[in-house]
Amino acid sequence: MKQFLYHRPTTVKDLVETLMELGPSAVPIAGGTDLVVQMKDGAVAPEHVVDVMGVPELRGIHAGEDGAVRIGSATTLKTLMESTLILDRLPILAEAARTMACAEVRGMATIGGNVCSAVPSADMAPPLLALDAGAVIAGPLGRRTVGLGELFVGPRRTCLGAGEVLVELSVPRLGSSWTGTYLKYGPRGGMDLAVTGVAVVVSWDTATPARVADIRVALGAVAPTAFRAASAEDVVREAGVVDERVAGLCGEAAEAEAKPISDIRASEAYRRTLVRVLTARALMTCLHRRDAR
Repeated sequence: MKQFLYHRPTTVKDLVETLMELGPSAVPIAGGTDLVVQMKDGAVAPEHVVDVMGVPELRGIHAGEDGAVRIGSATTLKTLMESTLILDRLPILAEAARTMACAEVRGMATIGGNVCSAVPSADMAPPLLALDAGAVIAGPLGRRTVGLGELFVGPRRTCLGAGEVLVELSVPRLGSSWTGTYLKYGPRGGMDLAVTGVAVVVSWDTATPARVADIRVALGAVAPTAFRAASAEDVVREAGVVDERVAGLCGEAAEAEAKPISDIRASEAYRRTLVRVLTARALMTCLHRRDAR
């Protein structure tokens, strides 16, 4: 690994100023579970490494006054899985975190690191998209918030500009009746990157519990970036209910929207099949979880 200089700012202001001062010769690091591997392989050779874990504001989970759940970008997956607030309000995020890597890696890897890697297979991206999460970004011109879908601009590319850093992920308050799930396929389970990942969140009509008030479907690892499958959502909105037939149609619509590639882990055709099957299965899981309440 090429030698580098290490920096550990303690405030967001200092972090932004450090990144601005050092420019493209610096990279931020959180848990390092992705970056350190790239540095050892020689794929990345920064002159400066800026550790964000020394900034308290970037860690932790809390409920905002507006009812949103705010998750610091440097919050580890282990913390996410154990948070009573997440387990009570946003269990789909804990469910997704459990599918990732092993216990040792989850103790270091952060939600912001996973999201900002912007790899198509990032496991936290689909559930956050399905939850309509926003990304709070700090930079030299102040703070701004973008929808998570706007954060991703291409494989391993985000909208973060010079000196900008992801501060937190904000999930708006959901209705009183909703269910969700994240389903992932990898040949070796959690130790593998997702060959395909599907997140579905369904809001149920409180006046008529059998009817769908809204739905969000998000796909990962089957396009250059994770994305919302709008036509799959429209199938369920138009039906207004969920059953095996509607779930099948939803899966077919998601498959049609997917733009997978063939690589060493799976063929394009196999990924398309996975999208169809996992989307239908995820939608039926949401229905069963509603019925189990």
